[in-house]
Amino acid sequence: MDAIIAVLSKNALVTALAVTGLMMFVSHLLSKYLTKGKLQSSAIAITLGLVVAYFAGVYTQGTKGVSDIAIFSGFALLGGAMIRDLAIASTAFEVDVKEVKKAGKIGLIALMLGCVVPFAIGVL
Repeated sequence: MDAIIAVLSKNALVTALAVTGLMMFVSHLLSKYLTKGKLQSSAIAITLGLVVAYFAGVYTQGTKGVSDIAIFSGFALLGGAMIRDLAIASTAFEVDVKEVKKAGKIGLIALMLGCVVPFAIGVL
């Protein structure tokens, strides 16, 4: 067990991406089977992330949260702008093309701006 923790801690960013992917997979299953697709999996994943962050903050007595736990230190790198952009992109990937067509040009412009502007600001 110590060897596994050592490897996961040494490859912290990969571990953070794997945990994020696992949370997205679980969120997809919850969306598909629990809400029958009425609630997007990215919204569920963001909520799960906030709940996990809260409990990590309680566990670490509110210092840095998840990144204080050695195995999850990659979230210090992944957090902030990277995770925000990942959440925006995953939300955009779940957009139904039929709904965008119903919204018209304004809906398409809003979707594009909602993806591009936060990403561009995050890059700056």
